[in-house]
Amino acid sequence: MNCLFLLADNYPYSGACTSLLENLFFKGNLTKSIDSIEVMACKREVSSLKPECIDGITVHDFVFWPYVSLEKCKTVLVKHPIKAMRVVVKKLLIRFNRNEIKKDSVNSVKRALKKINAQKFDVIVAVMGSFDVAAAAMIYKKKNPEVKLVVYQVDPCSTNEVSPPSTQKEREAFEGELYSVSDRIITTPILIEESKALYAKEITDKMIPMEFPNVVPVEVGENKKTSDICCLFTGNIYGDFRDPKYALRLFDKAELSIKFEVIGSVKPDIKSEFELHNVIYHGPKSLKETRAALANADILVNIGNSMLNQVPSKLFEYISYGKPIINICKNRNCPTLHYLEKYKYALNLFEEDDIFEEQVKMLNDFILENHKNRMTADEIMEAFETCTPQYCAEQMLDVFKSL
Repeated sequence: MNCLFLLADNYPYSGACTSLLENLFFKGNLTKSIDSIEVMACKREVSSLKPECIDGITVHDFVFWPYVSLEKCKTVLVKHPIKAMRVVVKKLLIRFNRNEIKKDSVNSVKRALKKINAQKFDVIVAVMGSFDVAAAAMIYKKKNPEVKLVVYQVDPCSTNEVSPPSTQKEREAFEGELYSVSDRIITTPILIEESKALYAKEITDKMIPMEFPNVVPVEVGENKKTSDICCLFTGNIYGDFRDPKYALRLFDKAELSIKFEVIGSVKPDIKSEFELHNVIYHGPKSLKETRAALANADILVNIGNSMLNQVPSKLFEYISYGKPIINICKNRNCPTLHYLEKYKYALNLFEEDDIFEEQVKMLNDFILENHKNRMTADEIMEAFETCTPQYCAEQMLDVFKSL
């Protein structure tokens, strides 16, 4: 069996979807269960796109112009001025394109699929992730019906609250068409329950519930160099959906020995908020660097978002470290609560001003009492078996075999 995975992350260097696939491939042993795995991933620069063999996996590249910085364009300006100008024009056109699915990005993936003759693969897996990647895979499937298309949906589409309301009808139409064309849809239990109210049985029968395969117990030694207690958040902070202001207020009242640190991309206004609140901000880091920071932290912090149909994949990676988790929720029916009920060292705090002082006390007490506590690998595996790469890889393999 030969499989091609499509994603909009810069595999294998960065991104939440990259992390999911790496766990399935290597920790879940998909590479040993499938004859050949290849990846088509998004490159962040405009230099030549040549396949690479990385850890035994052939990686093909395509370019999404919104992801190419103007700095990268300047690097090719002298040698390739026409190419550089075309990139700038594309970026400007995309900026004024209000559609959710960007035609130019879809065309980039379509060209890349045609270039490698993707119909030779037994299964194509579109990681959604990106709507553009899934749209390109859907169009390719229509032109090549013999291709088996599996959608691995990790984010909502028609019910995605991050997307602008103006694109609601576009997303609904696209999702319905994608589900109809696809052979299987692997997605989260939350999204399957949501789909049952939206789609006919012939669609939901193609859906397979799978948790994020991010629980991989990590052996962590004592390598701290300071007596400060490091509380670490990793991930991107964007808009009103993941607003850090309540978390900043809480940590403002923390004991002096407690330091709040952040790794990830944030907007300039959030960066200035960090400076006001004495947050140690490290900026975005590679997966390897981020994991090293998680291994060195004492407490892991999840700043919840307002969406009730999404569980942040980072929560499962946090669980892997067995370290105490502070979970700051926007509401009392946050989907993270279901998972943290089974976690030995978790504190759930809620963004409610009327109990702010009470939550500050809970924060300080929890950190000071638990910062050295750890769940064992056996405890983690027993509580979260369905979230491990081994379990999820078996599920995915069963889906491929069913085709």
